[in-house]
Amino acid sequence: MSTIFSTLAKGGPKSSDEIKLCQRSPKEYAMMLLEQAGITNLESLNTVFIGDPGFDVAVRERAFGRGIEFDEKGNSRGATSKGGWFLFERMPGDGSDYLRARVFNSFEGAAAEFAVKLRLNPDGDVKITESLSTPGAWQLSFSGAARQMVMAPFEAGLDTATPTR
Repeated sequence: MSTIFSTLAKGGPKSSDEIKLCQRSPKEYAMMLLEQAGITNLESLNTVFIGDPGFDVAVRERAFGRGIEFDEKGNSRGATSKGGWFLFERMPGDGSDYLRARVFNSFEGAAAEFAVKLRLNPDGDVKITESLSTPGAWQLSFSGAARQMVMAPFEAGLDTATPTR
């Protein structure tokens, strides 16, 4: 079974802050992510969405583009719970970018939403990078013309979750 995060579970590579993956389409990465999450068909995808739909959390960009931070209300809803994952999105809007963050209780919930959005955005690049502020924590990023996304464990911190432009 091929998995995106299998190297990450073993501590990841030591010589680089980015894992170089062979060139694949976002659709192929989406399929790998679903497989790793144990989502094999539409029924299991539906079960994951019902069991862990995630919740929106207000975010704002820090000064000088130095990352993203949650507002206090998001933290009070359990956003910092151990084992949680977040999905951060940046989309072009009227005059400025639209930021959106969702927090999930499980890897499966975040992986399901990230994979579905990858399938809907066929053009772009996917990469895995190590967090600069939390060594050993990794994030999965997508950058395309209409959207940028980051999926990472909540412990990684949003300061490193700003997708590269």
